[in-house]
Amino acid sequence: MSGDWQNLPHTRPRRHLRGWVLSGAIGLVVGALAVGIGSGWVQSRSATNTSLSATPSSSSQPIQTQSVSVSVNDGIVQAVKKVEPAVVGVLNMQQQQQSNNPFTDLFPFPMPGFGEGNGGNDSNGGGLQESGSGTGFFFSKDGYIATNDHVISGASKVVVVLPSGKQVDATIVGSDAVTDLAVLKVPASDVSGVVTWGDSSTLQAGEPAIAIGNPLGMQFQDSVTAGVVSAPLREMSDQSTGYPVQMVQTDAAINFGNSGGPLLNISGQVIGINSQKISQTMQGPTEGLGFAIASNFAKPILQQLVDNGKVVRPYMGVSTLDLSQMLQDPRYAPYASQVDVKQGAYVAQVAPNSPAQAAGIQQGDVIVSIDGQSVDTDHSLAARLYTHQPGDTVKVTVNRQGKSIDLSVHLGSK
Repeated sequence: MSGDWQNLPHTRPRRHLRGWVLSGAIGLVVGALAVGIGSGWVQSRSATNTSLSATPSSSSQPIQTQSVSVSVNDGIVQAVKKVEPAVVGVLNMQQQQQSNNPFTDLFPFPMPGFGEGNGGNDSNGGGLQESGSGTGFFFSKDGYIATNDHVISGASKVVVVLPSGKQVDATIVGSDAVTDLAVLKVPASDVSGVVTWGDSSTLQAGEPAIAIGNPLGMQFQDSVTAGVVSAPLREMSDQSTGYPVQMVQTDAAINFGNSGGPLLNISGQVIGINSQKISQTMQGPTEGLGFAIASNFAKPILQQLVDNGKVVRPYMGVSTLDLSQMLQDPRYAPYASQVDVKQGAYVAQVAPNSPAQAAGIQQGDVIVSIDGQSVDTDHSLAARLYTHQPGDTVKVTVNRQGKSIDLSVHLGSK
């Protein structure tokens, strides 16, 4: 994956936004003016009287009209109807600190420059308040719900809003910040519908993509946006771990609150879990750059969360630095000068009693390949490593003071 992704500020939409009243009022005024201008009436004015009149031609004939009934029942409508019963709202409830601010009750809405919040609701009591919201969907008749990790992060309690409007307390079965996935559970009796998974490996650029979610919160519950699959597969790395996550890129609008909702194909099958968007870059604002975690990638992660409450990943036991970046940083010059390669993962530390130590990997080694696949950066090391399972034995090639050495590492788990 290109390094450009690491420098792009991206958002994981979740929280409510306010301030719609004024803009809506302006829209009504502009709309009224547009109707007056474009209605087709002839306007006559005089110094003493202003009136609107319609002057038909003497030779004109009565206009013939015909009522037409149109029934719209296309593929998008059918896809939405199929999945809507399985889509739920997810409310992140957090404990609020007590506030001694005497102005809280006077200004119950967020003020510019003072962040988001729910104003005076229980502000002096330190009770639970809605900190953010997102979307989720039932993927099992047993009551399991898929959503994003960032939707429930930090929650003291999670509340699920069913399609009927009923609110149900949910149990967090497990979550994984690296892949931004989480599983919730409610009683099976509350399951209102279950999605059908699609095969994300068969996607083609240009085919329809449909998103369902709750942008800006439950006041816009079950909003539908549609676009296309912009790119079937984008492999993006978690910025902290380098773990590669497979994404479907789409131009279907994904706004704050859509996170965790399903991205559908034209058959109403889930091909992705809406996760993030790029709205701003150093070049300026962007439009239509949304990303959903690919269904084929997400399903085994969700199953691990159901089975274990966490994701078990392979463990080697090294802390590494990107050698190419070290060569450009004077602070690391004494270390970088001891190697004769220009790319790889520089081993800065080996964990005691780790698989790496047992295999003979040493501080100062540069890992250049795993099982014959090149390792150019510390992130590509993670990408190679995470294609394996705990218990696998891999061949790790290191450069040690100019010599190429092959080592066998029996991977552990973490």
